Amino acid sequence: MSRPNSDEFIIDCITSVQQALFAYILILLPNVADASDVLQETNLVLWRKREEYRFDQAFLPWAKAIARFQVMAKLKQQHRDRLRFSDVLLSQLTEEPSACAIADFESELAFLEECIDELVPLNQDLLRFRYSSALTLAEIAQQTGRSAGAIRGALYRIRGELADCIRRKLHSEERKR
Repeated sequence: MSRPNSDEFIIDCITSVQQALFAYILILLPNVADASDVLQETNLVLWRKREEYRFDQAFLPWAKAIARFQVMAKLKQQHRDRLRFSDVLLSQLTEEPSACAIADFESELAFLEECIDELVPLNQDLLRFRYSSALTLAEIAQQTGRSAGAIRGALYRIRGELADCIRRKLHSEERKR
């Protein structure tokens, strides 16, 4: 089945699923940089395979299937790391999560954003330096005038604060149900 301006339609579909696709990839690859790389690779594959997409099927499940293969490729590429996954574990890690797991992840992501907003500005800046830039700990330390160990310790404490905040918010939400 073809549609007029099918390339525009595919572009609209790819654009509309970016957030959901990134969340899905982030579940499978908790490293934000790796997940971002896989999202970009997935977008390229979606574009290259646009002729294979059937317009009568839902786009997101098709995109997630492609993303799942891209995640598996990324994990296999990382085989040189100390930690190696067996093919069975890779398969289990990349299985389609349930709708509940995705909903839980989206709640946790929303709570994470709220908890980051509740941090003092200095801690927000440290998180931005570490996770939104390509700076190493040494470079962050140099820019902030602190030691790399101090930055590492501060980030450890901040992550602990964020985890506690998210747990409190999840617990509060569960009590409301």
